[in-house]
Amino acid sequence: MFLYWLACAVPSQSLVAEVTTSSADSPTDTSVTIEDSAIEYADPVTFDVGLFNADTWSSSAQRLFIKVWYPANNADGSPYVYGWTGFQSVGAAQEDLTAVCTEPRPLIVHSHGNASVNWELYLLHEHLAANGYIVVAPDHPGNTFYANTTLTAALTVQRPQDIRDTVDWIFEQSRNPSHPLFGCVDPDAGYTVSGYSFGGYTAYMLAGALANDVFGTPSIDMSDARVTAAMVYAPWSVFILDDGTQALTVPVLSLVSANDLTVGNDGDVLFSSVTSAPRAHGRFETGGHFTFAPQYCPYLPSGNGCGSGNIDPSRAMGVIQAATVWYLNHLRQIDTAPVSQTDEFQWQFWTE
Repeated sequence: MFLYWLACAVPSQSLVAEVTTSSADSPTDTSVTIEDSAIEYADPVTFDVGLFNADTWSSSAQRLFIKVWYPANNADGSPYVYGWTGFQSVGAAQEDLTAVCTEPRPLIVHSHGNASVNWELYLLHEHLAANGYIVVAPDHPGNTFYANTTLTAALTVQRPQDIRDTVDWIFEQSRNPSHPLFGCVDPDAGYTVSGYSFGGYTAYMLAGALANDVFGTPSIDMSDARVTAAMVYAPWSVFILDDGTQALTVPVLSLVSANDLTVGNDGDVLFSSVTSAPRAHGRFETGGHFTFAPQYCPYLPSGNGCGSGNIDPSRAMGVIQAATVWYLNHLRQIDTAPVSQTDEFQWQFWTE
Protein backbone atom coordinates (compact mmCIF):
# COMPACT_ATOMS: atom_id res chain seq x y z
CA MET A 1 0.00 0.00 0.00
CA PHE A 2 2.84 2.36 0.88
CA LEU A 3 4.48 1.89 -2.52
CA TYR A 4 1.14 2.05 -4.31
CA TRP A 5 0.68 5.60 -3.09
CA LEU A 6 4.30 6.44 -3.67
CA ALA A 7 4.33 9.49 -5.77
CA CYS A 8 6.61 9.72 -6.28
CA ALA A 9 17.28 5.61 -22.91
CA VAL A 10 18.13 3.77 -25.24
CA PRO A 11 15.85 4.35 -28.20
CA SER A 12 15.84 2.97 -31.72
CA GLN A 13 13.85 4.15 -34.77
CA SER A 14 13.56 7.90 -35.28
CA LEU A 15 10.17 9.58 -35.62
CA VAL A 16 9.85 13.11 -36.91
CA ALA A 17 6.81 15.40 -36.63
CA GLU A 18 6.05 18.86 -37.90
CA VAL A 19 4.45 21.02 -35.21
CA THR A 20 2.38 24.03 -36.16
CA THR A 21 0.95 26.80 -34.02
CA SER A 22 -2.66 26.96 -32.90
CA SER A 23 -5.24 29.04 -31.11
CA ALA A 24 -6.07 28.67 -27.43
CA ASP A 25 -9.13 26.59 -28.32
CA SER A 26 -7.41 23.80 -30.21
CA PRO A 27 -4.08 22.01 -29.92
CA THR A 28 -1.45 22.03 -32.59
CA ASP A 29 -1.93 19.76 -35.55
CA THR A 30 0.90 17.25 -35.81
CA SER A 31 1.91 15.47 -38.98
CA VAL A 32 3.24 12.11 -37.83
CA THR A 33 5.27 9.45 -39.58
CA ILE A 34 4.99 6.25 -37.56
CA GLU A 35 7.61 3.71 -38.62
CA ASP A 36 7.02 1.51 -35.58
CA SER A 37 6.39 2.01 -31.90
CA ALA A 38 10.06 2.51 -31.04
CA ILE A 39 11.16 6.06 -30.40
CA GLU A 40 14.49 7.80 -30.75
CA TYR A 41 15.11 11.25 -29.35
CA ALA A 42 18.70 12.39 -29.62
CA ASP A 43 18.79 15.65 -27.71
CA PRO A 44 22.23 17.22 -27.99
CA VAL A 45 24.07 16.28 -24.81
CA THR A 46 26.70 18.94 -24.30
CA PHE A 47 28.00 18.29 -20.79
CA ASP A 48 28.98 15.62 -18.35
CA VAL A 49 26.82 15.56 -15.22
CA GLY A 50 28.03 16.56 -11.78
CA LEU A 51 26.14 15.84 -8.58
CA PHE A 52 26.50 16.78 -4.97
CA ASN A 53 24.51 16.29 -1.78
CA ALA A 54 23.86 19.06 0.71
CA ASP A 55 21.56 19.84 3.58
CA THR A 56 20.08 22.91 5.21
CA TRP A 57 17.33 23.75 7.69
CA SER A 58 13.85 24.60 6.52
CA SER A 59 11.90 27.57 7.86
CA SER A 60 9.95 25.06 9.98
CA ALA A 61 13.22 23.87 11.61
CA GLN A 62 13.33 20.55 9.71
CA ARG A 63 16.38 19.17 7.92
CA LEU A 64 16.23 19.40 4.14
CA PHE A 65 18.44 16.85 2.38
CA ILE A 66 19.15 18.18 -1.09
CA LYS A 67 20.55 16.77 -4.32
CA VAL A 68 21.93 19.04 -7.05
CA TRP A 69 22.65 17.99 -10.64
CA TYR A 70 24.70 20.39 -12.76
CA PRO A 71 26.56 20.60 -16.09
CA ALA A 72 30.24 19.71 -15.86
CA ASN A 73 33.20 18.53 -17.96
CA ASN A 74 36.03 16.02 -17.72
CA ALA A 75 34.19 13.21 -15.97
CA ASP A 76 36.59 10.32 -15.39
CA GLY A 77 35.42 8.82 -12.12
CA SER A 78 32.82 6.35 -10.94
CA PRO A 79 29.12 6.83 -11.69
CA TYR A 80 26.93 7.81 -8.76
CA VAL A 81 24.90 5.05 -7.08
CA TYR A 82 21.49 6.25 -5.92
CA GLY A 83 19.68 4.68 -2.99
CA TRP A 84 20.98 2.12 -0.51
CA THR A 85 21.66 -1.59 -0.26
CA GLY A 86 18.69 -3.48 -1.65
CA PHE A 87 17.34 -0.44 -3.48
CA GLN A 88 19.98 0.99 -5.79
CA SER A 89 20.19 2.57 -9.22
CA VAL A 90 23.41 3.46 -11.00
CA GLY A 91 23.31 6.79 -12.78
CA ALA A 92 25.54 8.72 -15.16
CA ALA A 93 26.35 11.56 -12.75
CA GLN A 94 29.62 11.84 -10.88
CA GLU A 95 30.56 13.62 -7.70
CA ASP A 96 33.32 16.20 -7.28
CA LEU A 97 33.15 17.58 -10.81
CA THR A 98 33.66 21.27 -11.53
CA ALA A 99 30.50 23.06 -12.66
CA VAL A 100 30.58 24.69 -16.08
CA CYS A 101 29.16 28.13 -15.32
CA THR A 102 30.67 30.56 -17.77
CA GLU A 103 27.18 32.06 -17.60
CA PRO A 104 24.23 31.50 -15.23
CA ARG A 105 22.34 28.30 -15.95
CA PRO A 106 18.54 27.91 -15.97
CA LEU A 107 17.32 26.54 -12.63
CA ILE A 108 14.78 23.76 -12.09
CA VAL A 109 13.61 22.85 -8.57
CA HIS A 110 11.82 19.51 -8.19
CA SER A 111 9.25 18.27 -5.66
CA HIS A 112 9.17 14.48 -5.28
CA GLY A 113 6.10 12.32 -4.89
CA ASN A 114 4.33 11.02 -1.82
CA ALA A 115 6.70 8.90 0.33
CA SER A 116 9.38 9.08 -2.34
CA VAL A 117 12.87 10.62 -2.46
CA ASN A 118 14.61 13.53 -4.15
CA TRP A 119 16.32 11.35 -6.81
CA GLU A 120 13.12 9.63 -8.07
CA LEU A 121 13.44 11.21 -11.57
CA TYR A 122 17.22 10.93 -11.71
CA LEU A 123 17.24 9.82 -15.36
CA LEU A 124 15.43 13.01 -16.32
CA HIS A 125 17.45 15.22 -14.02
CA GLU A 126 20.77 13.89 -15.28
CA HIS A 127 19.59 14.47 -18.84
CA LEU A 128 18.60 18.05 -18.04
CA ALA A 129 21.99 18.73 -16.46
CA ALA A 130 23.69 17.26 -19.54
CA ASN A 131 21.76 19.82 -21.57
CA GLY A 132 22.95 22.74 -19.44
CA TYR A 133 20.29 22.99 -16.72
CA ILE A 134 20.82 22.95 -12.96
CA VAL A 135 18.32 20.76 -11.10
CA VAL A 136 17.82 20.93 -7.34
CA ALA A 137 15.58 18.58 -5.34
CA PRO A 138 14.99 18.28 -1.59
CA ASP A 139 13.62 15.37 0.39
CA HIS A 140 10.33 16.57 1.89
CA PRO A 141 10.71 15.96 5.67
CA GLY A 142 8.14 13.54 7.02
CA ASN A 143 7.08 12.43 3.54
CA THR A 144 9.89 10.23 2.26
CA PHE A 145 10.50 6.57 1.51
CA TYR A 146 12.50 6.27 4.75
CA ALA A 147 10.38 8.50 7.04
CA ASN A 148 6.74 8.93 6.08
CA THR A 149 5.33 10.45 9.27
CA THR A 150 3.50 13.70 8.47
CA LEU A 151 -0.24 13.86 7.79
CA THR A 152 -1.32 14.73 4.25
CA ALA A 153 -3.23 17.85 5.32
CA ALA A 154 -0.09 19.31 6.89
CA LEU A 155 1.98 18.35 3.87
CA THR A 156 -0.24 20.34 1.50
CA VAL A 157 1.13 23.45 3.20
CA GLN A 158 4.61 22.23 4.16
CA ARG A 159 5.66 20.97 0.75
CA PRO A 160 5.43 24.32 -1.10
CA GLN A 161 7.39 25.91 1.76
CA ASP A 162 10.07 23.21 1.51
CA ILE A 163 10.59 24.19 -2.13
CA ARG A 164 10.71 27.91 -1.30
CA ASP A 165 13.33 27.18 1.36
CA THR A 166 15.34 25.12 -1.13
CA VAL A 167 15.22 27.97 -3.65
CA ASP A 168 16.38 30.41 -0.98
CA TRP A 169 19.26 28.05 -0.23
CA ILE A 170 20.44 27.63 -3.82
CA PHE A 171 20.23 31.36 -4.47
CA GLU A 172 22.30 31.98 -1.35
CA GLN A 173 24.93 29.46 -2.52
CA SER A 174 25.14 31.12 -5.93
CA ARG A 175 26.22 34.33 -4.18
CA ASN A 176 28.89 32.58 -2.09
CA PRO A 177 32.37 32.79 -3.73
CA SER A 178 33.49 29.65 -1.87
CA HIS A 179 30.59 27.48 -3.04
CA PRO A 180 30.98 25.11 -6.05
CA LEU A 181 27.93 26.73 -7.71
CA PHE A 182 29.04 30.32 -7.21
CA GLY A 183 27.63 32.35 -10.09
CA CYS A 184 25.84 29.34 -11.58
CA VAL A 185 22.30 30.67 -11.20
CA ASP A 186 20.79 34.12 -11.42
CA PRO A 187 18.31 34.78 -8.60
CA ASP A 188 16.68 37.51 -10.69
CA ALA A 189 15.86 34.95 -13.39
CA GLY A 190 13.62 32.90 -11.10
CA TYR A 191 13.14 29.16 -11.53
CA THR A 192 11.06 26.45 -13.15
CA VAL A 193 9.21 24.32 -10.61
CA SER A 194 8.84 20.61 -11.32
CA GLY A 195 6.89 17.89 -9.56
CA TYR A 196 5.83 14.24 -9.75
CA SER A 197 2.50 13.01 -8.30
CA PHE A 198 2.12 14.80 -4.92
CA GLY A 199 4.98 16.93 -6.22
CA GLY A 200 2.76 17.86 -9.16
CA TYR A 201 0.31 19.39 -6.70
CA THR A 202 3.26 21.19 -5.08
CA ALA A 203 4.47 22.54 -8.41
CA TYR A 204 1.00 23.70 -9.48
CA MET A 205 0.51 25.52 -6.18
CA LEU A 206 3.85 27.31 -6.32
CA ALA A 207 3.13 28.29 -9.93
CA GLY A 208 -0.09 30.06 -8.93
CA ALA A 209 -2.92 27.52 -8.86
CA LEU A 210 -5.55 28.00 -6.14
CA ALA A 211 -6.53 25.14 -3.84
CA ASN A 212 -10.08 24.75 -2.54
CA ASP A 213 -11.03 26.11 0.87
CA VAL A 214 -13.43 24.26 3.22
CA PHE A 215 -16.35 25.49 1.10
CA GLY A 216 -14.88 24.05 -2.09
CA THR A 217 -13.96 27.46 -3.46
CA PRO A 218 -10.53 27.78 -5.14
CA SER A 219 -9.06 30.53 -2.97
CA ILE A 220 -5.94 29.21 -1.18
CA ASP A 221 -2.85 30.82 -2.68
CA MET A 222 0.65 29.43 -1.97
CA SER A 223 2.34 30.83 -5.06
CA ASP A 224 5.96 31.87 -5.35
CA ALA A 225 6.44 34.94 -7.56
CA ARG A 226 9.87 33.63 -8.58
CA VAL A 227 8.35 30.72 -10.55
CA THR A 228 8.59 31.30 -14.30
CA ALA A 229 7.18 27.94 -15.51
CA ALA A 230 5.82 24.65 -14.16
CA MET A 231 6.39 21.04 -15.23
CA VAL A 232 4.16 18.33 -13.76
CA TYR A 233 4.42 14.56 -14.17
CA ALA A 234 1.40 12.40 -13.23
CA PRO A 235 0.18 15.13 -10.85
CA TRP A 236 -2.14 14.41 -7.92
CA SER A 237 -4.96 16.77 -6.92
CA VAL A 238 -4.73 15.77 -3.21
CA PHE A 239 -8.55 16.22 -3.36
CA ILE A 240 -8.24 20.01 -2.93
CA LEU A 241 -7.01 21.13 -6.34
CA ASP A 242 -9.19 21.08 -9.44
CA ASP A 243 -10.22 24.06 -11.58
CA GLY A 244 -8.01 26.33 -9.46
CA THR A 245 -5.40 25.70 -12.15
CA GLN A 246 -7.23 28.31 -14.25
CA ALA A 247 -5.49 30.94 -12.11
CA LEU A 248 -2.10 30.02 -13.59
CA THR A 249 -0.34 32.64 -15.68
CA VAL A 250 3.00 30.87 -16.26
CA PRO A 251 3.74 28.25 -18.95
CA VAL A 252 2.90 24.64 -18.05
CA LEU A 253 4.16 21.27 -19.27
CA SER A 254 2.03 18.29 -18.18
CA LEU A 255 2.85 14.62 -18.85
CA VAL A 256 0.48 11.87 -17.70
CA SER A 257 -0.44 8.23 -18.31
CA ALA A 258 -3.81 6.90 -19.45
CA ASN A 259 -3.69 3.89 -17.11
CA ASP A 260 -2.57 5.59 -13.91
CA LEU A 261 -3.92 3.54 -11.00
CA THR A 262 -2.53 5.88 -8.36
CA VAL A 263 -3.90 9.32 -9.28
CA GLY A 264 -6.42 8.30 -11.94
CA ASN A 265 -7.18 11.06 -14.43
CA ASP A 266 -6.15 13.90 -12.10
CA GLY A 267 -3.47 15.00 -14.56
CA ASP A 268 -5.95 15.45 -17.42
CA VAL A 269 -8.50 17.19 -15.18
CA LEU A 270 -5.99 19.60 -13.66
CA PHE A 271 -4.57 20.53 -17.05
CA SER A 272 -8.02 21.00 -18.61
CA SER A 273 -8.46 24.32 -16.76
CA VAL A 274 -5.01 25.67 -17.63
CA THR A 275 -5.16 28.55 -20.12
CA SER A 276 -1.67 30.03 -19.75
CA ALA A 277 0.66 29.67 -22.71
CA PRO A 278 2.72 28.24 -24.13
CA ARG A 279 1.45 25.00 -22.61
CA ALA A 280 1.82 21.36 -23.57
CA HIS A 281 0.18 18.11 -22.52
CA GLY A 282 1.35 14.59 -23.31
CA ARG A 283 -0.17 11.21 -22.45
CA PHE A 284 1.30 7.72 -22.48
CA GLU A 285 -1.53 5.60 -23.80
CA THR A 286 0.11 2.39 -22.53
CA GLY A 287 1.66 3.79 -19.35
CA GLY A 288 0.85 4.09 -15.66
CA HIS A 289 1.98 6.03 -12.63
CA PHE A 290 5.39 4.38 -12.45
CA THR A 291 6.18 4.96 -16.10
CA PHE A 292 7.88 8.08 -14.74
CA ALA A 293 9.82 6.31 -11.96
CA PRO A 294 10.52 2.76 -13.22
CA GLN A 295 13.13 2.04 -10.54
CA TYR A 296 10.21 1.23 -8.23
CA CYS A 297 8.79 -1.41 -10.57
CA PRO A 298 10.89 -4.37 -9.31
CA TYR A 299 9.16 -3.93 -5.94
CA LEU A 300 5.62 -3.61 -7.30
CA PRO A 301 3.08 -5.93 -8.93
CA SER A 302 2.67 -5.80 -12.70
CA GLY A 303 0.56 -2.90 -13.93
CA ASN A 304 0.41 0.85 -13.28
CA GLY A 305 3.36 1.40 -15.61
CA CYS A 306 5.25 -1.75 -14.63
CA GLY A 307 5.62 -5.01 -16.56
CA SER A 308 4.02 -6.34 -19.72
CA GLY A 309 1.33 -4.30 -21.44
CA ASN A 310 3.08 -1.03 -20.61
CA ILE A 311 5.39 1.08 -22.75
CA ASP A 312 8.99 -0.05 -22.44
CA PRO A 313 10.68 2.03 -19.69
CA SER A 314 13.63 3.07 -21.87
CA ARG A 315 11.32 4.29 -24.64
CA ALA A 316 9.12 6.11 -22.15
CA MET A 317 12.09 7.83 -20.53
CA GLY A 318 13.34 8.88 -23.95
CA VAL A 319 10.00 10.61 -24.53
CA ILE A 320 9.96 12.22 -21.08
CA GLN A 321 13.49 13.54 -21.57
CA ALA A 322 12.83 14.82 -25.08
CA ALA A 323 9.49 16.46 -24.26
CA THR A 324 10.94 18.20 -21.23
CA VAL A 325 14.06 19.49 -23.00
CA TRP A 326 12.05 20.53 -26.04
CA TYR A 327 9.60 22.48 -23.89
CA LEU A 328 12.25 24.21 -21.81
CA ASN A 329 14.27 25.08 -24.89
CA HIS A 330 11.14 26.40 -26.60
CA LEU A 331 10.61 28.78 -23.69
CA ARG A 332 14.20 29.96 -24.16
CA GLN A 333 13.71 30.25 -27.95
CA ILE A 334 16.25 27.51 -28.64
CA ASP A 335 15.54 25.26 -31.63
CA THR A 336 15.18 21.58 -30.73
CA ALA A 337 13.79 18.69 -32.77
CA PRO A 338 10.03 18.50 -32.17
CA VAL A 339 8.47 15.70 -30.16
CA SER A 340 6.52 13.14 -32.15
CA GLN A 341 3.24 11.41 -31.53
CA THR A 342 3.02 7.64 -31.75
CA ASP A 343 0.43 5.03 -30.90
CA GLU A 344 2.00 4.99 -27.42
CA PHE A 345 2.31 8.74 -26.81
CA GLN A 346 -0.11 11.55 -27.68
CA TRP A 347 1.17 15.14 -27.55
CA GLN A 348 -0.57 18.52 -27.81
CA PHE A 349 0.86 22.03 -27.74
CA TRP A 350 -0.75 25.47 -27.49
CA THR A 351 1.03 28.72 -28.29
CA GLU A 352 -1.59 31.15 -26.97
